[in-house]
Amino acid sequence: ADHNMTAFRVCSAGGKRPKVEKGYEDGEARGGQRLLGALTKIAAADVAVVVSRVYGGVNIGKRRFELIASTATDLLLAVGHEPGKGIVHSWGDGHALGGSPPPAVAPVAAAVAAGGKKRRRGAEAA
Repeated sequence: ADHNMTAFRVCSAGGKRPKVEKGYEDGEARGGQRLLGALTKIAAADVAVVVSRVYGGVNIGKRRFELIASTATDLLLAVGHEPGKGIVHSWGDGHALGGSPPPAVAPVAAAVAAGGKKRRRGAEAA
């Protein structure tokens, strides 16, 4: 990539006000500033975004800034970002306790349940 523009916003508890926010251009004049503006516009919270641009031989002028901003916005919306809250994760319901142990634990668990002891490597059987 010719330019890797980055921007991030870290918000205080509750996500109302940015605690830290910054944009970096990497040689693309005002690219990081525009990227940060896009994050601010959608109230992005606790995110970091990198948009890479490769010069393809055709100068597209100011349109590149629209593409930089829309790419970041589309990405955040696609991964479930909610304005002011950040990305809301769905970690699942977890696992119920009990039941059968995982296969790797089954032989050891069976030996312990039978009253046997796990032998150390190199130890002879009694």
